[in-house]
Formats: sequence, structure tokens, C-alpha cells
Amino acid sequence: SNGTAGGSGGASADTPSEQPAEKPADKPAEQPADQPAEQPADKPADQPADQPAEQPADKPAEKPADQPAEQPADQPADQPADKPADQPADKPAESFDPKAAYPEISASWAKSLHATTGGMRFWYEAKDGLIAIAKAPYGEAGCGSCHAAECNSCHGEEKDGKVAFAPAKAKDNQLCLKCHTRAGAAFKIDRDAGTMDVHINCGFECSKCHKLHGKGTAEFSSMRDPGAVEAACSSCHKSGGKPGFNPESKSHSKHKDKVHCNACHVSNTVTCYNCHFDEFLRTKQRPGNFLAPVKVNVMLINYQGKVTSANVQTVVSMKKKFVAFAPYFTHSVMKKGRGCADCHGIEPVLKMKAGEKVAVTWWKDGKLEVLPGVIPVVPDLMDFAYLDKIEGNWVPLEGDSLPLVQFLGHGTPLTGSQLKKLAMKFK
Repeated sequence: SNGTAGGSGGASADTPSEQPAEKPADKPAEQPADQPAEQPADKPADQPADQPAEQPADKPAEKPADQPAEQPADQPADQPADKPADQPADKPAESFDPKAAYPEISASWAKSLHATTGGMRFWYEAKDGLIAIAKAPYGEAGCGSCHAAECNSCHGEEKDGKVAFAPAKAKDNQLCLKCHTRAGAAFKIDRDAGTMDVHINCGFECSKCHKLHGKGTAEFSSMRDPGAVEAACSSCHKSGGKPGFNPESKSHSKHKDKVHCNACHVSNTVTCYNCHFDEFLRTKQRPGNFLAPVKVNVMLINYQGKVTSANVQTVVSMKKKFVAFAPYFTHSVMKKGRGCADCHGIEPVLKMKAGEKVAVTWWKDGKLEVLPGVIPVVPDLMDFAYLDKIEGNWVPLEGDSLPLVQFLGHGTPLTGSQLKKLAMKFK
């Protein structure tokens, strides 16, 4: 991710937030992004790491003692596959060197996107990336400011005034949310709305689905490269299993291999619109330079031959507009997917099919309004509010210049043929 749409990190201005650091997109953010620790199902969290704001608690107060009925028998082990079976007892940092104890894991980690934030750099520095209008080098953009630099960033635990190496600490979701603030903002919004992600409700830790130490290679430019992320819905949801997958159901048989699970089972996405990049670079503060996170719609984008969920990040820099779209997995998974009428024959689709523009965000009475529901990603037919910041106040950017548009994370817009199919009403 590059710190914008594709990243999982991200920031909001004045609320428990997430900041786009990344890419330009979360993980980033796409949070390519987003590369940060990936998310359950198949959206990686390579979303950009940003400094935490107020962190929501994402773990249920009490974890069920018994395995939930819908939890698969072949559920991933509690520890990532690359973690040694026999862990040392906690020892003070000065007497225990994690790198020396686990040289292979340490070397693998050092090459991973999770450690290097290389995914964010890749999309930020692309020809159509944010650097094209911001002109600030990646090192000054703050995208990798809170990615883990060494083992104790995730495994260090204070004991008796000293830092001890605690392997089990990395299983705590709160630790992940210190960087993956976009996911944290989503959890808080979902909890307040009573629509918590089905996996979190089952007591899942991030490490159940995500290998956090990398693959030992530096071959991936971003977490969205094929093979960079292994977490997938099909790892647990198999035909005849529990929880099962029924390929003969109406939705599955109609969509087959053309629509990804995320498109129907992700309830909505979260983003902090309108990063004011100039103010961020001037103040070195993310809070106040992004609008508060909103989570009301889900966008649809193409990725690797399938329609999947997407996110967006809008940016203003040097009075120029920038918008980035990326495949994006929000940890807001519904057990039952949305119905046919939620996507087919809806007003935004019909307008786009007719060549009319759809207002996705607009500024009204000093507040950002956001279009709810499902929105196809077709940039030429989408309007966003772009805001300047003058003397501490948000003001609509003057002029009607077109934004620089970036598709990061290897996403592509929906086609005319796909719009035509979405315009058809199904029951």
C-alpha cells in the first residue's frame, strides 16, 4: 500500500483514525494498503503504518472457551507458521538477542514488506503516484514512521523496568492496531453500530490468518503482487466444511469465479477523506490534516480478473487534486452476503451507465457528506469534494481542474460491460 487507499494504516484528523501514509495509498491505507500485517480473509493489511490515535479495543472482553461452531476444524494454528514451536522464556533484552536466537526468522522479517514498507514506497513513487504533485521524497512523507524496526517492536514487553522478549505478545490484536489504525477505526465504528466483523466476534487474532515474518524474499513490490499475501477465504471456507462454502447457492453459482468474496461479504469500507498533504508536511502532524474517518459504502473494482471491494483516498497538495483507488479488504465481514438488489439496478449504476457523473462526496454546511451503498469504480464518472485548508478551516478548493488519478495495488476500473450487467435488476 502507499498510504492512501490501499493501506490498512491511515489517519483521521480528529477521531480514532487511520492515516494514509502509505500509498501515496492501506494497506494504506489500498492499504497496499497497504507491507503491514495482512487481514483475515484475503485482504492483506499491507496498509501503511501510521501513528495511532485513540485505539479501539478490537478483542472481545472474553474469548470463548470453546471453539465457535462456525470455526473450521482446520483453523490455522495460534502461532504463525514461521514461529518456532519451542519459545524461550521471557528474558531481559540485554541477556537475550532475538536475532541471534532466530536468525532465519530475523532475516526473513528484514526482507518483508511488513518491515520495509516497500509497498508504500513503490506506489508513492510511481509515475502516477502522489509524489507527482507533492514533490516530497518518500522519506519525508512519513509513510513508514511506525513500522516495526526490530524484534522488540512487536515482542518487547516491560518487566521490572526492563524490556523482556515476549513471543506471545504479538498475538495481541491491540499491538497490530498501533500501526494499523485504519482497521482500528473500522472496528470502533462497527462496534458502535453493533455490526462487528464475524471473525473478530469469534475471537480471532490477526496471526490466525497472517504470517507476520514474511516469506524470506524481497521479490514483491507490494502486498498486492500475486503470491505476496497468503491469507484467503478459501483457506477455511471449503465446500462441505464448517464454516462451509456452498458453490451451488444462487449468488455463488451466478458469480462463480468472476466476483470475489469481498465484493458481497465486506459490509463497507473506511477512509479518511481529503488528506491535506501540504499541511501535513508543514506541521508533521497527521491529526487535523485529514477529515474524520467515514465508513458508509463499499466500492467495486477489478483485481486479478475478479470484482472485489475497493477503497479510495483523496488528497490535496499544492492546490492540486489527487485520488487513488485500490483493492481493499475491510475487516467488516458479514456472515451473509449482500443481496442482488444491493448492487444491481441501483441509482449510481444506472447514472453511470447513462454517462452521468455520481457525487461520491460533497461539502455541505461545513460537513463532508458521503454517498452510502455500493459504488462502481469508474473515475471519469465519479465526483469528490476536494478541500483546501486556510487558516485552520476546510474550504472547497477553487477551480474545476481534474484530479490526477492513480490505480494502485494492480486494481482497474469496472468496464462498460460490467456496468451493463450491474444495471440489470435481479431478484
